[in-house]
Amino acid sequence: MSEVKPAVLIFKEELEQFNDPEIQSFTQNALSMAPESFYNDEELVTYTKNVYRILMGFLGEESKIRGLADAFRAGALLQDLCFNETGDAYRRIHPVMVRTFLAPLKKDLQTNIFDAILGMVESHEADQSPSPLLEPKPTNSAFLLAMANKVARFNFIEFKD
Repeated sequence: MSEVKPAVLIFKEELEQFNDPEIQSFTQNALSMAPESFYNDEELVTYTKNVYRILMGFLGEESKIRGLADAFRAGALLQDLCFNETGDAYRRIHPVMVRTFLAPLKKDLQTNIFDAILGMVESHEADQSPSPLLEPKPTNSAFLLAMANKVARFNFIEFKD
């Protein structure tokens, strides 16, 4: 397990909701590796938490199911790890940067679970994805995360802690 950065405690509440210890550990390790630019952007951290809350609302009681629900949790928390790692001109490709960034942790999960999580991350921008091939279809599990992102961007929604 990676050294846990104090910044990871920002997501303590979300991490405690995981049911699968392997996905929880992977997500915590990934958050521990996150660039400082992720944690230094309070707006991005708040946005990430809002996407997570919306996604859990979409899943409802299904969010208690071990496995797939935890893959969704991980996708929501990890989707924007590399958002601030490029200049504005390349920001659009941030979803595909995460797979390479997290490659050292791939061994910590079964390949299909790692790929499911990273597939959600790579598709989370929906129609703004870096490639049309990454746009999630309504029948794809990544679609829920993409829709949670769209809802989180509505400026008329206010979250209360």
